[in-house]
Amino acid sequence: MMQGGAPGGARGIPTAVQVLLLNPKKEVLFQLRRGTGFFDGYWSLPGGHVEPDESLFAAACRELAEELGITVQAEDLRPIGVIHRRSDTNRIEFLFALTHWGGTPARCEPHRAEALRWLPLDAPPSPLVPYLEAIWPRLGREWFFEWGWEFLRCSTSDGVHFLT
Repeated sequence: MMQGGAPGGARGIPTAVQVLLLNPKKEVLFQLRRGTGFFDGYWSLPGGHVEPDESLFAAACRELAEELGITVQAEDLRPIGVIHRRSDTNRIEFLFALTHWGGTPARCEPHRAEALRWLPLDAPPSPLVPYLEAIWPRLGREWFFEWGWEFLRCSTSDGVHFLT
């Protein structure tokens, strides 16, 4: 019997996607969270939960349409990282980069996002959600991160690194 998306009703780790939209000026689109009960008042990347029976790429396309009103082709999404993190619960975030989309990003869910802001890639806003703040300087050089335990663990093609 399938319950909760897993055989026998077992619960998996909540899974989400976040997308780093990069415009031709090398600026990233950030959104200021509000009304979600989770890191409200912090800046983050657009994205959200993966629905049951939804692929990561489909979830990213759906979330960007819902939150920003843009159309995205799955083949334009480039995976850039995975964060296994512990905050309110044990969670996994899949990060994508995107440079091509249809339409102009807008704040389509004002009850969940107080503001949108384009900022240089090397100058993210403050306060940034803590797990993104921890990995931001390494994003693009490392691809796997564990955050929220006593350490920050990063992985590159040449091995695993523990950072304090």
